[in-house]
Amino acid sequence: MEMTQLVRRLGRSDLKLIGRDRFLIFMFLFAVYIAVALRFLLPWADGYLADHDIMPGPSIPLRLAEIYPMLVAFMGLFTGALLVGTVFGFVLLDEKDNNTLRAMLVTPVPLPRYLLYRVGLPAVLAMVIVLGMVLVINQAVPPLWQLLPLAAGAGLTAPIVTLFFAT
Repeated sequence: MEMTQLVRRLGRSDLKLIGRDRFLIFMFLFAVYIAVALRFLLPWADGYLADHDIMPGPSIPLRLAEIYPMLVAFMGLFTGALLVGTVFGFVLLDEKDNNTLRAMLVTPVPLPRYLLYRVGLPAVLAMVIVLGMVLVINQAVPPLWQLLPLAAGAGLTAPIVTLFFAT
């Protein structure tokens, strides 16, 4: 079986599994919520903290705007990939409970390709989600040629989280 056919068939099955579980849908929507909230809350919080002499203030010499790159890196790069890995980890856990892996042994799908799909799809999807989140947040965005490798590297967090939940 070709890899594209495998992705299409198993992807349809994954969409059904995710669509049945409101918690998994919420996890994807939470990534959107985080991105939209940070887009509007970061500038507002920076102004509020500066107006009330909190940041910068006597104990904190920095403005909030000076740490935007750190906040965007954590919330956009790390949290986006973490949420995708969690969703696919729960899908894999559900398949483990249903003995899907044993059933896959008697199908024409080779086990190495199935495992490549299970590890590769979260990485690719996490890269896309991370790119989307950083672009929606739109604060301290690096140039696209720098953002793509950052998103690809952050996307590798998703398979780690997926496999963590699967064990």
